[in-house]
Amino acid sequence: MILTKTQKDFFHSESVKRSFSARLIFHVALAGLSQLYPPQFDTFPFLVQYSEGCSTTKVLATLTARGSNGFITISANDDSTRARVQIIQTSSGTSGGFFTTVQIRQKACMDRETIGTLQIYILDVNDEPPSFTSKLFQITVPEDTQRSTEVLQVHASDPDNGVGGVVRYSLQDGGGLNGTATLIIKVLDIQNKPPYFTGQPFKAHILEESPIGTIVNFVFPIRADDGDTGVPHDIQYKFTTGACIEFFEIKQNGSFGIVQVKKRIDRDSCVLYEVGGICTLTLMALEMANSTGLNLGPTNTTTSIEIIVIDINDNLPMFRPSMYNATVFENMMQVSIAIEGSRIEVTDEDQDDNGRLDLELQYINGTKVQGIKPVPDKIQGNGYIMLYLQDSFTFDYEEVQGEVYKLVASEEQAPMSKTHCLIYLKIIDRNDNLPQFSKWSYAVDILENVTSSQMILTETATDKDSGEFSKMTYSLQDGKDIFTIDNVTGEITKRENVVLDYEKRDEYVLTLVAKDGGGSLQSAEVVVRLHDINDNPPVFSQSSYIGSIEGSDPNFEITVTASDRDKQNTTNSQIGFSLIDSPLNMHNNFTITTTWKNEESMGKISLRNSLVYEKLNKTTIELYVRAIDFGNPSLSATSTVIIHIQACSSLSSNCPCGKSLKTRVTSPTHESTDKYHPMHSIAGIKHFVFRYDPDSHVMVAITQKKCYLYIMSVTDSDDVQVTDGLRRLK
Repeated sequence: MILTKTQKDFFHSESVKRSFSARLIFHVALAGLSQLYPPQFDTFPFLVQYSEGCSTTKVLATLTARGSNGFITISANDDSTRARVQIIQTSSGTSGGFFTTVQIRQKACMDRETIGTLQIYILDVNDEPPSFTSKLFQITVPEDTQRSTEVLQVHASDPDNGVGGVVRYSLQDGGGLNGTATLIIKVLDIQNKPPYFTGQPFKAHILEESPIGTIVNFVFPIRADDGDTGVPHDIQYKFTTGACIEFFEIKQNGSFGIVQVKKRIDRDSCVLYEVGGICTLTLMALEMANSTGLNLGPTNTTTSIEIIVIDINDNLPMFRPSMYNATVFENMMQVSIAIEGSRIEVTDEDQDDNGRLDLELQYINGTKVQGIKPVPDKIQGNGYIMLYLQDSFTFDYEEVQGEVYKLVASEEQAPMSKTHCLIYLKIIDRNDNLPQFSKWSYAVDILENVTSSQMILTETATDKDSGEFSKMTYSLQDGKDIFTIDNVTGEITKRENVVLDYEKRDEYVLTLVAKDGGGSLQSAEVVVRLHDINDNPPVFSQSSYIGSIEGSDPNFEITVTASDRDKQNTTNSQIGFSLIDSPLNMHNNFTITTTWKNEESMGKISLRNSLVYEKLNKTTIELYVRAIDFGNPSLSATSTVIIHIQACSSLSSNCPCGKSLKTRVTSPTHESTDKYHPMHSIAGIKHFVFRYDPDSHVMVAITQKKCYLYIMSVTDSDDVQVTDGLRRLK
């Protein structure tokens, strides 16, 4: 205790011995722990007295401190103390709690003239204990009383002088004689500390779709205690902020807060979906303090709690929309199928593993489609899918114009939980097919010599392509001056007033071209063959034929030839010969036979019956020959065959005018012959007929068995005998 001035004067008036002391300030602390329960000195001498000097080995004091919260260190508290003494730890341990013992040794010279703080003690024989003015002191001190604030003054006196009469106050005995009094200090708790939560952190898990009223179980129960233990208040809990505050509520249960489900919790929608199912709420613990009290300190505290809503597999995958239209060109490989609306969207509102989907394209009957793959074929939660043609897979419009598929999304964790959307795929035709005629070549027969137009052929091509690609136009590459074509129907006709003659040209080869709407071409051959009609009569190779015969020569033969311009080797060009009525019915004495050689018809005329010369009135025979074809109707031509009767060149029974003829015939004179017309009987000779040939001037006198040849001449010659102006040939 620091003495007042009055006390100093009192002691100074006595005859006393003076002593000087230095103030040493020490500090004891727990290593790294809270100071709510500080350590206490176990042994601490109230007064240390020593002589000035420079000893460095002098032990000034031994101190022990104890505590219950951790290891203890003892150190000097200011630079002045650290400069004068050395603190050496001599022991430490945990027996009866944590304790540490140190020695305080002098390490610097002590000079009382330079000591900053001196205390004067009166040394006398310490034979009287000090005594308090009262045996009991009681006081109440607010807990927030500042340090060094005077809370109580107590008085004690000691009749001894010197050191023995110096009264020092402590809450422990300081050695020597002492007097005691009971001091009761009541610390009055005030509202200066907020509540504090115990058992943090507060974390819990709860399944989505848990019923309303379900209690959320935390690892550590929610509890807060009032920091003011002397004036405790009830604690009230409430949520102040948090994205999921609408779904949970907290209720009081004694000192604990019980969190319950307040509203349907769906992990897959709204706020819970946005926060990923992790709900962080701010929880406030509020003291129910009397608001009328003065100097109220903090009455609430907050902390964060975390509630994780666990997803359950309660949603099927869903396509938006459930039907798609798609298109792809035929004959395309390794391309994407065009989806109306850009892409296919699939969603599974379940989270994490429950939202993993496998995708497969199937036919309506459920079998997997080969050659078309959904990309990607695995989705987490939500995604967009395209369909791709794989490898060499392609569509042929001519085989299939469209397909209906279903794209199936099944949950990886629960394959039976699946759904699908329908995909209506339309194959777009390309001009990948040429027009096709039913045949590569067509043969058509038409009649020749037709002046009106003639329909030749109506033939259309087909094209497996569709739409504009399948529309055809037709044209001819040649023969356009003779033939025409309808470019829409493909009908080929012969132009009007164009007459085709088989005998000039019997065949026309046309090229029929079909062009589709995409410009692809295909051609076919059209052979127009003229059908020959019997429009040409036979034609004799000569206008007339001349031959000769001696008597009734059985070997007589003369050949006539004829040809026909109509189609060879047909009935129109085949010719037959016949003898028709001739003068004196001579055709009955001959016969004609038809033969063919080198596309030429020949008629061989031969003698059938002996000639009766008495019926002849001239020296030639005329035969009329008809050549007729076998067409329908048949056509014919006639020609004349002149056969000259010659004198017999040898004696023969076939010749009535041979050398055996010796009869001389008396005939009229030359002058008399003029009155007789040729071909008439003259000279009144029975069965004697003259025939006269005006070209040769030969007159033949013919009887049944004999003939006499005369020539009109007035000149003698070696080869004739002249008798009355008629020269008879030898």
